[in-house]
Amino acid sequence: MKTGINGGFYYRGGSMLRVFRAGDRLLPVPKPFRSLKRGDVICFLPPGSRTRVVHRIVGCGENSFRTQGDNNARPDRLPVTPEQMPMLVAARVRRGRRSRVHGGAIGRIVFRINRFRRFFRGVVSALGGRLRPLLRPFRPGLRLVSRAGRGLLYAGDTVAAVRRADGEGWRLRRGWRFFYSADELNRLYPVPGDGAEHGRQ
Repeated sequence: MKTGINGGFYYRGGSMLRVFRAGDRLLPVPKPFRSLKRGDVICFLPPGSRTRVVHRIVGCGENSFRTQGDNNARPDRLPVTPEQMPMLVAARVRRGRRSRVHGGAIGRIVFRINRFRRFFRGVVSALGGRLRPLLRPFRPGLRLVSRAGRGLLYAGDTVAAVRRADGEGWRLRRGWRFFYSADELNRLYPVPGDGAEHGRQ
């Protein structure tokens, strides 16, 4: 994360996806250690690291917190202590718009929803892998359009996949994961120059 704590710092990584995106500017606020609570999103310095981590508090001990990224499968291995200078992430700025980062009871609900979404994506991915070969003869042809640097894959008039803003490949819309895999789209549809358009069956 690029930092300058007074003016916030820029998020990168995948452990808090759906809460933050790469390039979001996060605004931390110093708070007394004991005022932080389960569900809050905090930033802290792990032992021996100069890079701040942004995760959610999922458990509270006598003088420590257990943390976990909303998009991670397991809690962090080490607890967070006062020596790691945790600060509350109170807001994010995305495309010039400031939004509150929910913590506490609402933050716990957000965490559970994100955990369910992660589980559901895993189920869909597993089912898609098994059904994809059976559905191959029925899948429609796709048309690739690139506008203003953004890649879109159309099936007829419907957007089936969108090129990720971070350049990491294609993100399939719901339902289309049963017909295509992201790896397959990355091989077949490299994004052409701006304004280009072509189709492939």
